[in-house]
Amino acid sequence: MTNCFKKHWFLIIGILLLSNYSIGQTFISFSPLEPSPIKENGRPFRVRINSTSEVAAACTAKIITLEIGDLTYTPGSNFNLPPGIVITEAVNNGKTVLTISGFVNDGKQGESLTMDIAMQFKPGICDDVTQEIVATTTNIGCTVVSEQKGSIEVTARTANPVRVSLSLLTSVSQPVCPRQVLRYQVQVYNDGNKGFNINNAKVNIELDKCATVLGVYKNNTYIPVDNVSISTAGNIQKILFDTPDIVLSPATSNVVYDFFITYPCLDGENDCVSGQKVITAYVTGKKKDCQLQYTETAKSSSYLQTSVNPATCSNVNCATGETGGEGQLEAITISSTGNLPCPSCPQNDPIFLIYFNMPPFHPAYDNRVFVIDIPIGVKVSSASRYQTACGTLYEVNYIDAAGNKQSTPFPGSLTRKVEFKTSCTISAPQTSFWLNLKYDELAIQPAPWNLTFKLNFSSSGKTIFEGNTSRTVDSCNPNLSIYNQVRKATQNYENNFNASAVPGELMIYRQRINNNGTGDTNNSVTVKLDNRLVYEGGFRYIYDNYNNYESDQFKRLEGNPSFYIPELGTVNVSTPVYGEPGTVTMSGFNFPCSKKYLFIEFNVRVKNNVIADAQIPIVTRVYGSRPYGQPQDNIITISSFTYVKSKMFVKCGLANEWNDTGINVKNGEVVDFKMQFSNAGSTPVVLSELINLRPQIGDFFEFGSNPRNSTLNINYNCDLPKAFLNSATALSANFTYANNDVSMDRDMFCPPKSSGNLPNWTSSCDNSNWFRATFLNNLTLLPGDYVDVIFKGRVTGTEGKAFNSFSFRVGGCNILSANSNKLTLENNNTGVGCNSCTLTNPHAAEMKTLFENLMKNILTRKINGESDAQINGSAPAELLVLRPYISSGGGNKIYNFVSTKNAQNKITSVKFSFTADSQNDVWFVEENGLIYNPEVGFIDPSYLKIDTTLYISSEQYLTTCRKTLDNNGGITADCNSKTQVRHIDFCPSRFCSPINSEIKIGD
Repeated sequence: MTNCFKKHWFLIIGILLLSNYSIGQTFISFSPLEPSPIKENGRPFRVRINSTSEVAAACTAKIITLEIGDLTYTPGSNFNLPPGIVITEAVNNGKTVLTISGFVNDGKQGESLTMDIAMQFKPGICDDVTQEIVATTTNIGCTVVSEQKGSIEVTARTANPVRVSLSLLTSVSQPVCPRQVLRYQVQVYNDGNKGFNINNAKVNIELDKCATVLGVYKNNTYIPVDNVSISTAGNIQKILFDTPDIVLSPATSNVVYDFFITYPCLDGENDCVSGQKVITAYVTGKKKDCQLQYTETAKSSSYLQTSVNPATCSNVNCATGETGGEGQLEAITISSTGNLPCPSCPQNDPIFLIYFNMPPFHPAYDNRVFVIDIPIGVKVSSASRYQTACGTLYEVNYIDAAGNKQSTPFPGSLTRKVEFKTSCTISAPQTSFWLNLKYDELAIQPAPWNLTFKLNFSSSGKTIFEGNTSRTVDSCNPNLSIYNQVRKATQNYENNFNASAVPGELMIYRQRINNNGTGDTNNSVTVKLDNRLVYEGGFRYIYDNYNNYESDQFKRLEGNPSFYIPELGTVNVSTPVYGEPGTVTMSGFNFPCSKKYLFIEFNVRVKNNVIADAQIPIVTRVYGSRPYGQPQDNIITISSFTYVKSKMFVKCGLANEWNDTGINVKNGEVVDFKMQFSNAGSTPVVLSELINLRPQIGDFFEFGSNPRNSTLNINYNCDLPKAFLNSATALSANFTYANNDVSMDRDMFCPPKSSGNLPNWTSSCDNSNWFRATFLNNLTLLPGDYVDVIFKGRVTGTEGKAFNSFSFRVGGCNILSANSNKLTLENNNTGVGCNSCTLTNPHAAEMKTLFENLMKNILTRKINGESDAQINGSAPAELLVLRPYISSGGGNKIYNFVSTKNAQNKITSVKFSFTADSQNDVWFVEENGLIYNPEVGFIDPSYLKIDTTLYISSEQYLTTCRKTLDNNGGITADCNSKTQVRHIDFCPSRFCSPINSEIKIGD
């Protein structure tokens, strides 16, 4: 072998090794945005999976298993998941395993798929803990072994979560003179729920050796901190004291301390007067449960310039070698805050808060008295200062113009001073005095109007301090404001500004509107619903003092286009069509300045086709005589929610409507079945197959061991089945049959076993027991998608009941059976079966509509308050158009009308006849009471529907049983709720269309 060949050979091997290494590394890696293998605990990071959509030709699908061990999966931080990809989480022996599915064999050229999957170290985990993350690809439905596998290792290393903030609270102009007392504040707080729990925590403060430390105190008190040590090394002195352990928590917690220092002229060795002074604060401690690793926070520093310039420090003599003058204590000051609303709008009474600021090292004054002068224009309702620094209460007195004192306010504006007295000699850095006021309507000043309060502080009768503090009364303008909330219908209001939801969930939107300015006219408010939401009615309102009202305390709009409130006038309301997106608008109303609030509520529902993590805004805007600040949008975030539904339907071959409870049949009749599978969640679902066991004596549900108990046989009719996506798009599916008996081992379905009672899916349709619809490339259903598979069956048997259902397979080998999708076919030898004349009569559908319109009229009138006597004898147009088809010869008016209601005032039954000598030609029964939404303006169609395929003749009752939910969530039709009708010909030989036009005679 020549040297040249050797060089090329080694080069080739090197390239191959590098290529393999590259492939192994790129299959799994860290996100390029955060490529380092060092990660902070408590904070999500992303692992990138680089795969392809392609599946081996012999396989139906593939999955990727991601073993993340002790890491925590954080799906809310996933990024760039391709459509159809589903991630499921499982914990095995305490270790977390993620399964990534949705890779299907669709026969197409594979394309690159990149996804970033989020996880994190648990908060509080120690540094240098490592975790291997292993990704493995497994093929499904074949024996082909995938070679795609890789791993990466991540290491925990986290900066100290404790933060320190240092600030100078004393108001100074730099440069600072010697001997001025300076108040600093040091704040210690954790940085959210990440990092470490710290014990043995100590606050460290480093400053110039020459500075004089006057004391360290608990925040805003003069209570000394225990066990403070001060040491010196070189030109630096250190203040050191204990602080409570720092415990991780999602809510930031903090501890605050005050310390006081001053800079003297000299320290005997160094000049402490001129130049820049630096103070630095930080915390040290040990990481709890981490082998006591030492830790130190980042440092916070404060900088200060000092000077001996005579122009600014003339009262301090700092000549070299001299101790100089006494310097100056920090002066006592007062300040204030308050709410002084427009006087012409008594929405809120004025509130004034005066702060008395006492710097340290003033004398321990005794017999302290604080007197506050009340300015002209306001009246005192009450005053308070709850405790002194000694923990005792202040004595509060009210003083009139003549100097009279009493413990309660004088009437009206007679109180001119308020006095606070205490014998406590302990001072606090700040003392607050609270004044609750009202405006004196006889002394209101024009804007701008300043209210000035004077405070006098004395000790044992000697005045120590006097000062003034002022604030400006708010200008008088309209100020309409709105606070919005949104919540699940199943939750209470608890500051639900935003909410989470799943597809199809009912939400309640609430507004609280008030005006804390002058009155405004012709106001309007709009609430725009996103296209992913629909309006679900229930508009309601209440106008009252603020309270957290329950929804049932509101007044309903009751279908009206407006409501009236004396103080607001007429409020016009416009809402979207029920079940549609749109805008809710209130307009044309006045809003006075008032302590009352207008509360509005209505219902919205999330559409079924919304993807997980979507954020749906609800946008509110308010308009009036001036521009108003607009409220922030409410956000509904869609939760990650995997949920599917299955439903079995049946109908006679000539019928137009599917039935999901069952029908009456006769021997030999052919019926249509429909298996419907829908994605009712917010994440994509991969559907593999639907499986049906035909109804037969001694049968079981398709999956599991529960008997289905059919007593009537239904054979497959062997017509070509059909499959559709969302009722419109034809799907490619493989339809196969198996002749295995009803007791076949259900575990044989998937994955196929090497032995046992295997399903023989190559059987012919004739005499088969099992039917399967397989979606060859699997089928990814987005939220809201559904699949229909339609096939035919033939009734075989003279009497009995056949129960039909189906199972489904999603993902890999996850076969499920929803027993609630069961429906019933009954042959009782008395029904008409699929031979009703209504299936072939061209006028039957119109006759059905005419009767349902009559029922709608009767029930709506009853709910809207008409008495039985008002309805009895009436002749509604909906009855008159039916009159030609009433076989008993009546129909000119309603006879023998009787209704009943339950304890909740809901209609439970309605009976009436078409002739005077007949009873109960129509009998409507609703066991639990009829539910009606007046705002929508119509009865729910499910109450009105009748099944005319059961019609035999006009002389026999046509009975339609309505569906109800049983205790197991299944749907039954037990005829406790039903509609019965007779003496109407639903199969007329001739039909006269009703005339809806207006006929005028003459001019």
